[in-house]
Amino acid sequence: MDERRFDDLARTLGASNSRRTVLKGLFAGVAGGVIGLFGGGGALASNDGNGHGNGNSGDNGHGNGNDNGHGNGNSKKSDCCPDSAPRLCDNHCVNFRSDASNCGGCGNICPSGTSCQSGTCVATGCTPGASQPCGSAVGACVPGTQMCQANGTWGPCEGGTSPQPETCNGFDDDCNGVIDDVDPASLANDPFNCGACGTVCVGVNSTPACVNGQCTVGSCNNGFLDCNDDPSDGCEVNINTDPSNCGGCGIACPSGSVCVAGTCQSVDCPDSGNLCIDDVVVDGVCTHPFKGSGTICGVSMLCDGAGNCVLHL
Repeated sequence: MDERRFDDLARTLGASNSRRTVLKGLFAGVAGGVIGLFGGGGALASNDGNGHGNGNSGDNGHGNGNDNGHGNGNSKKSDCCPDSAPRLCDNHCVNFRSDASNCGGCGNICPSGTSCQSGTCVATGCTPGASQPCGSAVGACVPGTQMCQANGTWGPCEGGTSPQPETCNGFDDDCNGVIDDVDPASLANDPFNCGACGTVCVGVNSTPACVNGQCTVGSCNNGFLDCNDDPSDGCEVNINTDPSNCGGCGIACPSGSVCVAGTCQSVDCPDSGNLCIDDVVVDGVCTHPFKGSGTICGVSMLCDGAGNCVLHL
C-alpha cells in the first residue's frame, strides 16, 4: 500500500462514526492495497450507500427502504418472495402497492374506510363490516342488503328481488312504477294478450290466433270452414251438412237435394196424394206442410189451411 492510499484510509477511519463505516473503510483499504500490489492502480471504494466506490469519499449513503436495495432495517426486496408480494417486512412477504397494513412501506397501516391503491391509502367510502340497503322497493321489487368488504368496497346486493321483464300479469315486474307496460312487440302475436294486455282471442269451431295485434282464425276444426272471413264467428260453416256450402265454401246443392257428409244427395219425398198438403224437402228432410187456406183443390173445392179440401159454394 503506497503512502497516498494509506493517508486516504486514515482519513476515512478518522471521519467515520460507526463500526459499519470502519469495516467498509478497512475493506476498501485492503482492496486498494491489493490492487496497488498488482498494478491495478484503482481508487479506494467508498461507502456511498449503494456499494459503488468513488476512490476517496467517505460514508455518505443512507438507507431509505426503496427498490435500489437500501434498507431501513426491516424492509428489503427478497429473492424468496413472489412477484405478487416482493417486499419483506418482519419476515413476511408483502406488496407495498396493495397491502393496507404496509401501504407504501413497512408498518404503514391505512385508516378505516380507506384502501391501499398503488402504495397510497385512498378513501373508499365504506367501513369494512358496514351494511346498507340496496335495490328497489318499487312494484314487485324487494330491497336487499349490501355489505362493505374488507377492501373497503361495497359487495353485491343480496337477499332482495331484482327487476324482471314485464309481463301481462297485473304486477309491475320491471319496477318502473307502471303496471303491465310490456313491450308492444311481445303483444303482436299473443292470443291471450292480443295487442293489449287482457285481450283474449276466442275461436268458434276453431283455434284462434293473433297476427300483428289482431285476433284472427288460426285453424278451423275438422268439418268447419270460415266462409265469411269474419274472425268474430270463427269457422261458422259445417261443410258436412250445409247445402249452401256442401263440402266447401259456396258449393250449393240443387233444389230437392241435401248435403250429407259434404256431398249433395237427392231426397225421395213420396207424394201424399192430398191436394192440400205439399210434399217438399226442407233442410234435407221430407216434410208435408199444409197448403194455405183458399188453395183450389177441385171444382168448387178449396183447402181450409188444415190439410182439408172442402166444398166452396
